[in-house]
Amino acid sequence: MKDLSNFALIGADNPRTRAYLQLLFREGYRLHTCYIMAKDTSLLEQAAAYTETKPCSDYFEWEQPILYTLQKAGVPYVLVQTDSINDDCVRELIRGIEEQYLIYSGFGGQIIKKELFDLGKTFIHVHSGILPQYRGSTTVYYSLLQEGICGASAIIMTPKLDDGNVIAEARFPMPPKDVNIDYIYDPYIRAKVLIAAIDSFVGQGVFTGRKQKERDERTYYIAHPVLRHIVRLAQDSEGGV
Repeated sequence: MKDLSNFALIGADNPRTRAYLQLLFREGYRLHTCYIMAKDTSLLEQAAAYTETKPCSDYFEWEQPILYTLQKAGVPYVLVQTDSINDDCVRELIRGIEEQYLIYSGFGGQIIKKELFDLGKTFIHVHSGILPQYRGSTTVYYSLLQEGICGASAIIMTPKLDDGNVIAEARFPMPPKDVNIDYIYDPYIRAKVLIAAIDSFVGQGVFTGRKQKERDERTYYIAHPVLRHIVRLAQDSEGGV
């Protein structure tokens, strides 16, 4: 595997973390360590007894437990009992870890406080929207509604919401019929852009990117269920592409 000795992932037990790990390992990348946060870490240990019974998905196996994935890849991990990235125990953990680059895949709706950025680590986040045109929440739905496509942007995080230099981005078509947008497609396209950012870093030895243009910025808020339903109807009528 291709060793990412200065990279770690810090994430919650969610489909995005599962997509990131599965696609990274599928591409031959090996993280130095993974720090997995959960309100009850004992449940993560129980899930590690998972047995693969289905062929590999074209996207990723969103039901595959994180610890099973990590153990299969031989990647060391640390379990962190918390439900907040801003917990004191997480701050002390980050203060002491050796990796410089932290791929962030935390709990939905949480914003990293400035105190964590002051620890000197480089946080890498993949937002599900082209930035700065689609800042905010559930932007995959707004993009599909307005343009019939969606996108994802990998950024070097700053304390500001969805701010920071864009180090990779890509646009994607409407997902095929019956592919769940929230649990499958959104995590998958983020993982694909994360891979592009890592590929670029490995090729150049540094992250290079572009500043976001302030004049194009727009911030969205959680999409109403009716808007989500309209997108799903369009997804079904097109049958996917």
